[in-house]
Amino acid sequence: ARAQRHLWLQVFSEGAGEHYIKCERDLPLSGGLVPSVADKFGLLRERIELLTNGALLELGRTPKQLSLKDDQLIEARERASERWTFKLALGDKPPCMLQLDPEAPLSRLVKLFCAQQPEGRRGAVLPSQVKLIDVDA
Repeated sequence: ARAQRHLWLQVFSEGAGEHYIKCERDLPLSGGLVPSVADKFGLLRERIELLTNGALLELGRTPKQLSLKDDQLIEARERASERWTFKLALGDKPPCMLQLDPEAPLSRLVKLFCAQQPEGRRGAVLPSQVKLIDVDA
């Protein structure tokens, strides 16, 4: 039997949930899995770290070289960096404090803010309704 070209990995990121992500077995993680993880979780590509069983994966290697298997659990996170604190509000609701890398796009900040809204409001929040009140750099 011929080996499959792709495998499905169960990737999670703390606070951002979990996704099954398809990747090529023979493509380095940096060229295949990392861009998909960045898109799914809103992480910065250049700061992504992938771990399995607490061990850091070498992003220049392929899933095949790393002996990754279908359904394997992978943790995705960003390497620590300087964080700024942003104070955001929605209408007359109390403001919310969020920390974010100063190099991250503001769209990521708005996405994080919207994700923290109560379940019934999440889909109803438009980015144009979010007010940036203060930044503590």
